[in-house]
Order: sequence, then structure tokens, then C-alpha cells
Amino acid sequence: MSAPAEEASSREKESRQNPTRPRQAAESSWFKIPAPLARLFKKFPLLTYPPNELPARSPKSRDTATLYVFISDQDALRDLPSFNPSCLKWQSFLRLAGVEFRVVSSNNHASPTGALPFLIPPAKLNDPKSQTPIPSNKLEQWGLDNGTSKLPDVPSRKLEAYEALLDHRIRAAWLYTLYLSPLNSGVLSGLYVAPNSASQIVRTTILHQLRHAAETEITKSSGKPAVDSTTIYDGAREAFEALAIMPHSAS
Repeated sequence: MSAPAEEASSREKESRQNPTRPRQAAESSWFKIPAPLARLFKKFPLLTYPPNELPARSPKSRDTATLYVFISDQDALRDLPSFNPSCLKWQSFLRLAGVEFRVVSSNNHASPTGALPFLIPPAKLNDPKSQTPIPSNKLEQWGLDNGTSKLPDVPSRKLEAYEALLDHRIRAAWLYTLYLSPLNSGVLSGLYVAPNSASQIVRTTILHQLRHAAETEITKSSGKPAVDSTTIYDGAREAFEALAIMPHSAS
């Protein structure tokens, strides 16, 4: 018997002894990535890009920091407070810390982190580090390092009590009032929707996203599956009453 015939006979005999082996091999080869593709995939990512630089129209040299917040262009020129609580919080903090800055109207889409506020420090010519935006979660340390005023020491227990009332019950009432109450639909649109786009489809989408996010945050904060306006406002009323007496009872 010739060598090819012997080899074929051997394969036939092995197939009879292991009837499932060819099928298993076929199944395994079906899901196996070809070697050339596997080697190609291992090369990715080819390059990890650094954070986006500021727009070319941004001034190359600034003596004053710039805080980007939710605010109208007219109010920004007059250096007025932001209508957004989170932006107002950091705007107030930087003022108290003695940081000199100006405010500029912006939106979440313009933020490097997808949320306002963020700050651009005073720029220096040919200094790339001075162009790095400061997100909100780093504003406190940046303000303490660059401010000229010493902030008053507040007992930690008192501070935690204030934050608990403001960040939960009072914030929930604000979210419901602005985002979910039908009476304030026009206000919500004027502040957060209309400035982003003139397209009705885009505006409708943004409005839905804002309301859904507000409802999710309220239910998460309250621990209840549904939003109840009466419960929310009662909780806010109790929180304000607690804040009114807290300076006299907390130490």
C-alpha cells in the first residue's frame, strides 16, 4: 500500500474511533479568530491621543482666570451670579477664596468633562500647562492654592449637616420645581434648552434628557420609585426649618 493510501486509511480508522473529533475541531475553528487578525487586533490602540487643546480663538495670554458657567451672555458681562446651583456654588467659593476671575456663558457640551463649571487658569505664553482646564472636582484645591483670602474654619459636623440638607431635600425640591413642574416649562426651556439649538427636534431631545436625569436623581436621593411633589416639598420645608435653627444648636 502506498504512503498516501496508508495515511488515508489511518485517518479513516481514527475517525471511526473518535466520531466526534472532526465536528469538535470544526466548531472550534469556526469561533477561532484567524491568526493575522489576532495579530492585528493586538496592535490596537495604535495611539492614545492627549486631551483636546483649547480652541484656536482662545486668548494665548490671560491675566485673569475664566470660569465657564450656566449664565446668559448679558449677565456674564455684568459679572452676575449663575442661575445654576452647582455653578453658583463654585462661583461663590472662588470669590470667598479671593480668586480673581471672570465668568463666561457656556454649556455642558463645551466642557472637557461634560459638565459645568470648569475653569481655565491665567494663561502664560508658551506654557502648555497653563492651558489645562480645571474641572469642578478640582476647583476647591485650586482655589485654596491660588486664592488670596483665608477661608473661615467651619466645624466638620456643622458643615456635614448643612451639606446633607442642601444636597438632598432642598436640591430635590429645586430639581422638581424647575425640571418637572409643568408651570416652569418655559423657564427650563429658556435657561437650558433654547440656548443650545434652534432645531425643534434637538430641543425636544434635550428637554427629555434633562427631565429624565432630574427624575432619576430625585428617586435616587429619596429612595422611592416614584416622584411625589407633596413629599418633596414637605422635605424641603423641614430642611429649611432645620437650617434656620442650626446656627444656634450646632457646635
